[in-house]
Amino acid sequence: MITDSYKARTTKDRLDTNIPLSVQPWGRDGDKRRYWLVEGQNDTHFRIYRESDPHSKSVKWISVAGSIEELRVLAKKLDEEDGHREAKALGERMLNAVPRFEASEAVRHYTLVCIRSELTVCIETQAA
Repeated sequence: MITDSYKARTTKDRLDTNIPLSVQPWGRDGDKRRYWLVEGQNDTHFRIYRESDPHSKSVKWISVAGSIEELRVLAKKLDEEDGHREAKALGERMLNAVPRFEASEAVRHYTLVCIRSELTVCIETQAA
C-alpha cells in the first residue's frame, strides 16, 4: 500500500499534505534501529513503527506505539533507558508531537459524535 501510494511521485510531491498516507522517518535509537511515523490526514490514527536492523537480510517493521499514552511511554524509555543522544532527540521529537496528536483525537471524537447525532435524527425521522 505504501509503495503504491508513493509510486511515480517526486520528492516535492511526497511532502504534500494532500497525500492520504504519510510515512516519515522519525529517528534512530542507540542500537541504530530506525523509527517511522505513519499517519493519515486529520482524523486518522497515527502509528509508530520500529524497523529492525536495515542491514539484515530480512527487515521487519514492528508497531511500537498506536496511542498517545504508548507514545509517551516509548519516549520516556528512549530518553531514560537508551540514553544515547539520537534516542533522546527522538524521544523529545515524539513528545513535541503529542499536542498535534491530541488535536487530531479531538477532531476524530467530534466527527464521530456528529455522525452518531445525524444517524439518530435519520432513524427518528424514518420511524415517525
